[in-house]
Amino acid sequence: MSKEAANPPEPSVKLGDVVAGRYEIDRELGRGGMGVVYLCQDLVTHDWVALKCVFGTKSRSSEAIWFQQEARALAALDHPAIVRARDFGTLVDGSPYLVMDALRGRSIHVWKYLCKIPWPVTWAIIDQVLAGLAHAHARGVIHGDLKPSNIMVDPRNGSDDPRAYVLDLGLAWLLSDSIDPRLAVSKVAAPTLPFGLGTPGWMAPEQIRRAAPHIGPPTDLYALGSILFELLTGREVFTGSSTDILRMHRDTAVTEVPLGPDVPKGVADFVMTLLAKKPWRRYRFAADAREVWAGFRPTSAIRWAAPRVRVGDEKED
Repeated sequence: MSKEAANPPEPSVKLGDVVAGRYEIDRELGRGGMGVVYLCQDLVTHDWVALKCVFGTKSRSSEAIWFQQEARALAALDHPAIVRARDFGTLVDGSPYLVMDALRGRSIHVWKYLCKIPWPVTWAIIDQVLAGLAHAHARGVIHGDLKPSNIMVDPRNGSDDPRAYVLDLGLAWLLSDSIDPRLAVSKVAAPTLPFGLGTPGWMAPEQIRRAAPHIGPPTDLYALGSILFELLTGREVFTGSSTDILRMHRDTAVTEVPLGPDVPKGVADFVMTLLAKKPWRRYRFAADAREVWAGFRPTSAIRWAAPRVRVGDEKED
């Protein structure tokens, strides 16, 4: 075991601390390789908020750059389907933090293990995510790492339509930013996973190839197609090692999407369009895809009697 694995990094704040004189840390919501997210109470507004910070002063500068990129991306967006940024600053050790709305619900990644997501709810989730992506794309923001763990769903206890929220824009491309270094890489690369390019299983072929000129709204739509495929079939598009999955997403066409009896047949063609290997063969914008998706709206009420959740009730994916 490596020294780093034996001694994982710790954040520079702890439970009970008050950040920036107003955000009192209540509990940890989750952590990853870059940082940790806490549930906090805003002592000024008395709202519950989520505070995301990178690990201490020893964090790699590249990680801090991705973190700041998320803050910049969120600052440009204001949509019900995208988690809202409230504040941004630095901790006493100089590492950055980001304060966002605390949401009710669990990620799609967690829900799929807890219960079956019915077709009407699947339709509502995808419709809301497409609406959020359309808002982001219109403002030059490409998510770049859309996956089941980055979509939170609140079932609303069956009393109203479920709500979906897009999370984690830490890898977002800002197309209006002409000096974004990730858009300067154009050579074709072997199917490996460099830091900051996405997650195997949901990466578009142009991401895997690092074909920066082709990264745009269709890149997010490919990832959403992979998520929708899993929601409809109960399995990921491709399985195997990370290298195998990347290679298949790059080269292997999807020719069939098994559907349940209550799902309109046209949905299979919709998914295969999202999963087209060439970005110009997908829908050009999320708004275009949403217009087509509207044609599959269920006739039954969109309600979901899922297990009840509380604010911040999310487990690490």
